[in-house]
Parts: sequence; structure tokens; C-alpha cells
Amino acid sequence: MNRLEGKVVIITGASGGLGKQMALRFAQEGAKLAICARREKKLQETKDLCQQAGAQVLAMVADVSHHDELKAFVEKTAETFGTIDVLVNNASTISAPHPFLEHTINDLEEALHSGLYGTWQMMQLCFPYMKEHGGSIINFGSIGGVAGKELFELVRAATAWRVLPPTPQRRRPSAAFPGWSPGSGGSLASGSTAFAPT
Repeated sequence: MNRLEGKVVIITGASGGLGKQMALRFAQEGAKLAICARREKKLQETKDLCQQAGAQVLAMVADVSHHDELKAFVEKTAETFGTIDVLVNNASTISAPHPFLEHTINDLEEALHSGLYGTWQMMQLCFPYMKEHGGSIINFGSIGGVAGKELFELVRAATAWRVLPPTPQRRRPSAAFPGWSPGSGGSLASGSTAFAPT
């Protein structure tokens, strides 16, 4: 325990599922948390659990498809904790699965704005705080993107690949592709695959 004592961790989409469970785990390891999601009541539940585990927690309602809300969230995190050490890009809008030919342009735009664009913007916003002292960026995709499933999954796969150039500074971009987990219980399915940069 306390392997992350004092580290500042941002997690998007922390109101339930994997995001909630990751927030709790980081709290148990001693991290300071900044969490966001669209559902205020559920987000507060996550905050309460993490505080009970001993963590300092900043919780803000924010939609990852809205750049101004992300900017305000990151700025408030830096103002509250002084820096950012870890970014976990977990949030993305999930539409009900349906055949490829039935997808609309609105489906594509929603997936792009919440998945690809939101992930990209969070990395750009957090990167300056990691530039000097290093840090870790973890982008979540889906095993469905690797297997070539629905449109949403393909967008999630795109968000997960490393986009930061190799540099002398200690920055570690990573990607995780969780498999399906019944009931969003917060544990990765046995088919999950994780990729770390070489």
C-alpha cells in the first residue's frame, strides 16, 4: 500500500465501472485524486468512497466531449494539488451495439468527440505539468477495437495508441484494452490485453 503516496492522479469517467474501481484503487495506494464524469450523484459516490480510503479528492462534473469543461477541470486540478503526475483517459460515450450499416454520422461524431478528441485534448492539457518531472498517461481502448467490432470500439482503439514522441524526459504513455466485464463490475475480463510502450 501507499506506493503512490503524494502522486496526483486524474481519472475521467470515474462515476462507475472501471473508472470508479480505478479511483478507489489509486486512493488505497495513497494518491491524490482528481475525478470527473457527467453523472454528479454517481461521481459523488466515488468521491465519498475514495475519501473513506484516506485520499484527498477533487470531483468535478465534466463532459469529455466539451473542451472548455476539460480545460477548467485540469486547471482546477493543478490549482488544488500543484501538479499532475498521472492521467487516466477512461471516459467515452458508449452507444448500444448495432450493425455497421445502421450507424449514423451522429454516432460517429459522438464517438469521436468523447473518445478520440477527448483523449487527445486531455493529453495536451496535462502534458505541460509532466514535461519537467515526468509522469504517466494511460489511455483506455477496448478489446473490441483490436478484434474489429463496432464503430465505437474502433474509435476507442484509435485513442489508445501512443501519440507522444519519445523524449529524454520520464514520461510513460500506455494503453489498455479491457475485455467485456459483466455488469460493469470494475474488473477486467480474462481476455483483456494491455500494451506498454517500448
